[in-house]
Amino acid sequence: MRHLKTGIGALLLILVVPATIAQDTGIIGPSPYNFTTESWMKPFAQDGFTWGGNSGVHVESKDRIYFLQRGETELPNPLPPEYTTFAGSLGWNVLQGRGRIWRNCIYVIDSEGNVLEVWNQWDHLFTGTDGPGPHRIRQSPYDEEKNVWVIDETGHIIYVFPTTENIY
Repeated sequence: MRHLKTGIGALLLILVVPATIAQDTGIIGPSPYNFTTESWMKPFAQDGFTWGGNSGVHVESKDRIYFLQRGETELPNPLPPEYTTFAGSLGWNVLQGRGRIWRNCIYVIDSEGNVLEVWNQWDHLFTGTDGPGPHRIRQSPYDEEKNVWVIDETGHIIYVFPTTENIY
């Protein structure tokens, strides 16, 4: 029995140690981005609204970064003093949809945080839903047309959007 326990212990050690050693220890290499999170992305919501919570990011290149957000959140008027440019600073959970307007759900920015494109022509796909909404955004490395793939968690739908035509 003692040999069996020793053998099992050795086997577990052999299986666990290599996986532990192989774990990522942090950032490897320099980041191509130089920004502070407080001022990097320029707000573009209309007055009385704020970010609806970013739910997906895909970096095509240094100057083309795709974002998903869960719509925009209507702010109270007057603004409470604790508000600091995002709904969470008010203690709101954007997943619950408080004050949500399905607007500006997909947008593209550059590495300086400037908004390049807002794909609001697709906002109607999420309107009327009562859940987290768009969740992931990707481009397949095998897709020669570099279409953008968006997963709508609420509707259990995968949308494929073209990037090669005039979509603005």
